[in-house]
Formats: sequence, C-alpha cells, structure tokens
Amino acid sequence: MARSAQLTTWMRAAGESSRLRLLALCSQSELSVSDLGRALGQSGPRVSRHLKILCEAGLLQRVRHGQWVHYRITEAGEAGDFLRGLLAQLDRTDGTLAHDRQRARLADAGAQGAPASRLGRTLQAVIEERSPARGLGSALLVGLQHLELLEAVAARADTCLCIAPTQRAALATERFAAERGLACQVRLGAGLNALREEHDRDAVILEALTTPSGALPTVLTAASAALAPAGKLWLFVRYEEFEQPGGALNPLLALRTLLAAAGFEGVQLSPLEADGEHVLAAHASLARAARGAAAAPPAPLAALAPRRS
Repeated sequence: MARSAQLTTWMRAAGESSRLRLLALCSQSELSVSDLGRALGQSGPRVSRHLKILCEAGLLQRVRHGQWVHYRITEAGEAGDFLRGLLAQLDRTDGTLAHDRQRARLADAGAQGAPASRLGRTLQAVIEERSPARGLGSALLVGLQHLELLEAVAARADTCLCIAPTQRAALATERFAAERGLACQVRLGAGLNALREEHDRDAVILEALTTPSGALPTVLTAASAALAPAGKLWLFVRYEEFEQPGGALNPLLALRTLLAAAGFEGVQLSPLEADGEHVLAAHASLARAARGAAAAPPAPLAALAPRRS
C-alpha cells in the first residue's frame, strides 16, 4: 500500500487537466512528444514540461525506439495500481478525450497535420488575406506543425521549399502535398540552419511555434538575411515565448521591437486564438536600411523585460 506522501505526489502530478489527458492517451499506446502535442493542441515545450512532471512522479516511463523517445504509463507496482484506479474513473465518451484519441491516432499513423484544425485554418487565412496580388514568388516555409500553411503557400508561390524538422514530418509533408497536388520541395533540416543557408527569397513563412525558447531573436536575424530586397516575412509565434522570469513582457511591443532590430518595417501584428492556443501573427517587409547589409542582432527577449526597482 502506498504511503500518504507518495499518494500526494501522484495526485499532484495527475491532478492537472493537461496531464490527466496525457495519462489517458499514454494508457492507449506509446506516443512521442510531437504526437502528444498534436493530440492536445499544445506546443512541444509545454507538453515536455508536463511529461517531465509525470515521469518524475513515476506515472510515465520513457521508451526509446531508435532515435525516437515515446512515453507510456507505468503498469507495475503501486504506481500502476494507482493509475488503473484513476483511469477507471474517466468517462471514455468525454468529448475532449475522444478528440485527443482521434488526433493521436492520426499522428501515430504519420498523417501529421492532415486533419484540419481551427488554428491551422486560422494561420492559413492570414497567408491568404495578406498575400500580394502577384503572389509569393520564391517562398521558404520553415516549421510544418500545421500543414494548412503549406496549402496556402504552395498555391500562391512560383517555387516553394519546405523545411521539415524530422524525417517523419518530411514524409507526412510529401504525402500531404501529393494528395492535394501541391508543387513543393521538401527538405530535412533544422529551421535556423536552413534559414542561414538561404538567400534572395521573396517570402519567408516562419511557423515559430516550435522554436526553442529564447531563440526567436536569432531566428529573426537569419530570416532577414534569407530574404531578397523586396522580401516579406510571415511569422507565427506563441504568446508564451514572451513569458520571462523577472518581468512580464507586452507580447505585441516585444515582437515589434525584435522585428525592428532584425531589419523589418511595416509590421502588422494580429493576435490569434484557436484550439486553446494564443498565437501572435506578424507580417513585415525587409527595411531599406537592412537591404544592403546584415541587420544588427536583436536584443535577447530577457533584455526587453521591465526591470524591477
């Protein structure tokens, strides 16, 4: 029988809605962070934090399959007994849990992003509404968490290169494009490295929803260097990117400051909300001063936080 201290640890770990949903999903099958993120509609870093808490409490186990790490519930011992009792109380017909299971099955089958999501359609609409009449020209799409973006970009670009972070994402993107008759090239690579290798792009579409925390200033500088003189940037970033210890940032002011420092002008910002996510969309042009030389490195996010007296 578990001691009261152990029970308290388990209940604290499981007693949060997202972590309870993760436990329910991992009781059905072994899933990766990306699979679980898509199922819950949450970012990889956020899901990883929840998974860390559950693993430290002994309720989840990490299982390595080659280069992939999957998660499954603990079945043995007192922790397993606790989980069986807990999960038995869940109503499997609950709409949220049913939706999670559906999206997890699609992700597990390799159809990443194929099912339309409200957030994906919202991001797609931004591209459709703000694309110039002449089209996007030579477009670079970095980050493929929502393939609805690919549909919008490929339909408006003369050429389209997509950078996929994993082999699995690349295969899913190629499948998505083939099913819809979209002309695009898919390349495997890290987003920041891919940006640094590109030049003279007419449009860079950066889905920074999976950008490592704190890396946005560096990414924006690389995006500026990847654009042609009349190039345009579309950027999608989560509000949580601007959550900093020691002081809250105004997301709109912080992003506008970072874009200006990276060499962009004519910035248009739009707060978006869908699927429980809060995203900031930005559309900007490369500033005249940045077209002949590299932009100065923008300040790190922490430098934008107000100082405490």
